[in-house]
Amino acid sequence: MDKNYFHIREIANYLGKELAGAELEEAFTQEKGKLVMAFSKAGEEIFLEYSIAKKAESIVLRENYSRAKKNVAELFPELADARVESIGLFNDDRIIRIVMSGGSEVLFSFIRSLYNCFVVKDGSVVNAFKNRNEVLQKDVNEIFPQKQTHVSKDINTVKDYIKTRYADFGNLYQKEVLFKTGLDGDDPSEGNEGVIDEEFTALRRRFDNPVYLFYSMDDNVRTSLAELEHLKGYSKKQFDSINELIDHQNRFRYKEEKAKDVLGSEIGKVKKELSRIENNVDNLNNTVVEFKKADRYKIYGDLVLANLGQINEGDEVLEVTNPVTYEKVKIKLKKDLKPAENATWYFEKYKKQKNAIVDVEKSLKKFAKEKEKLEAELERLEGIEDLKEIKKLEKDVIKSGKPDETSKFRKFVLNDRYEVWVGKDSVSNDLLTTKYSAPHDIWFHVRGASGSHTVLKVSNKKDDVSKEIIKKAAAISAYYSKARNASVVPVAYCEKKHVKKPKGAKSGTVIMQREKVVNVRPGLPED
Repeated sequence: MDKNYFHIREIANYLGKELAGAELEEAFTQEKGKLVMAFSKAGEEIFLEYSIAKKAESIVLRENYSRAKKNVAELFPELADARVESIGLFNDDRIIRIVMSGGSEVLFSFIRSLYNCFVVKDGSVVNAFKNRNEVLQKDVNEIFPQKQTHVSKDINTVKDYIKTRYADFGNLYQKEVLFKTGLDGDDPSEGNEGVIDEEFTALRRRFDNPVYLFYSMDDNVRTSLAELEHLKGYSKKQFDSINELIDHQNRFRYKEEKAKDVLGSEIGKVKKELSRIENNVDNLNNTVVEFKKADRYKIYGDLVLANLGQINEGDEVLEVTNPVTYEKVKIKLKKDLKPAENATWYFEKYKKQKNAIVDVEKSLKKFAKEKEKLEAELERLEGIEDLKEIKKLEKDVIKSGKPDETSKFRKFVLNDRYEVWVGKDSVSNDLLTTKYSAPHDIWFHVRGASGSHTVLKVSNKKDDVSKEIIKKAAAISAYYSKARNASVVPVAYCEKKHVKKPKGAKSGTVIMQREKVVNVRPGLPED
């Protein structure tokens, strides 16, 4: 919600009309940074929601509110059963004041450093939504001093003049005045005061008869109480009240933040997968280093064979000199193996590690390709800034996360052109026939027995499906029927467009028209 003075004033006017005479039933919080006050008026409930959550500060009325069953904190008991007497601005500032019966006031602040809701009585704070102990018993005028009109000693430019004289209008309306006057902020103020004053006066008059407009261009959004010429390139939507406008803006921002959360989550997933692959690569590289020492096992095997006469059964170590390097070598032996078997054991270990190196190097190549793809995907995701792209990503993520409804069917691939789908029960039969079959697909069912709906998927309606394919599909249909154990089963088939479901019929109940019959032996296609 925009915290512009005129917008806050318009909200106060709206609340004054809607809540006049309403009785407060309860005040509570069930979400961080969000206060809800439930009122009743003329037998109907009205909920006032005040949010001070970062980037989501707002105040809005709702007809319905879902109260949580737990983790709810009750607030402001001193206001129980009090009625709304009037609503306006406190100190003519961005603070909405609700005057309640019994002498209490409720202040909703939209001043940047003072976002909070205060309950005030006799000029002192008696309760607060946040930081209660810090403000309790404080004079409200100490918290919110009278708004000062700051007069700059040095007003040299148009920007200085506007910021000093018309700060309440905020950046949006200040830009509109610059646009309409054709002035630049750095232009000298002298001689331009009159045209500036005239435009701001005209804007102020328009605020007395406001329109409620939502301007948007990608993720740039603006709300306005008047038509703005400098936003002509934006999409524009008009609402009937300031409350509807704020509610729409809140929903837009919520969707925007949710979409950005999805983007952050996807970036996190890619980074996590990259980290996993990098760890695998490190481990495999260490394995390669170790496996490349496999030659020593062949040397050990050769040395054991060459020195069989020096080894006794049960020996655990052979100490010999390598005839090539003249180095002394200690070779561990397995005492439960014969001397020659120890040599064989080393030769086998050598072969295994040599063969394993090939597999490890294949894995390294595979991981290198995966890493390259993930790095490209990470670069793409981190480069996404446009809201449309973020929302498209969110839709793709949601779509990819949805379970595949067609997994409810058995599926058989007959060749590179044809698949057969088979229902598993009456519900999936119905789903297959009514939702996942094209008019030119061929529909099968056994004659004279109950069985699953079976559909031959035909990708090209101009295909002349061969008798062989028809028989294979019919055999599958017969297999998933009560006639499975018969030697030959008659199976009816027709194009799916000739299969009708009677109105009000149970799941799986259909009528075939223009069917043909083929006799087949029940069975499934070979892999």
